[in-house]
This record gives sequence, C-alpha cells and structure tokens, in this order.
Amino acid sequence: AFSAFVWRERPQDEREHLHRSFAGRLGFLAGTGVLVVGIVVQEFAHKLDPWLPIALGAMIIAKIIGFIYSRTRC
Repeated sequence: AFSAFVWRERPQDEREHLHRSFAGRLGFLAGTGVLVVGIVVQEFAHKLDPWLPIALGAMIIAKIIGFIYSRTRC
C-alpha cells in the first residue's frame, strides 16, 4: 500500500513538486541518520549487522544515480 501511494503520487504544480522534493530530502536524511547511529552503536558493541552498511550504501548509490539521471534528462 505504501509503495502504491508513493509511486503514483504526481505533483500538480511547482509548489507541490517543491514540497515533495523537500519531503524526500528529509526522509533521506532521517534514514541515513538512523543508519549511521545504528552503525556507530553496533560498532562500539563489536556486533555490526552487515545489513546496516549495505542499506546505507544502497541509499547513497540510489541518490547518486537519481542525481545523474535527473541531470542528463533535463
């Protein structure tokens, strides 16, 4: 249900597009912040779950790919 809501969301004007971009940026920053805190805490406990750095790396790579795609498309 969440994927369908996010995937089908279409901004109607520039203001809605700006709000969607801002929400996406905040979501990315919150996700990376939580993952970094999780990595630091688990690293101090010497029990790092490999999924945390993998998820962080995937988020960063997706952000880079999205940036490159948007630059070449416009």
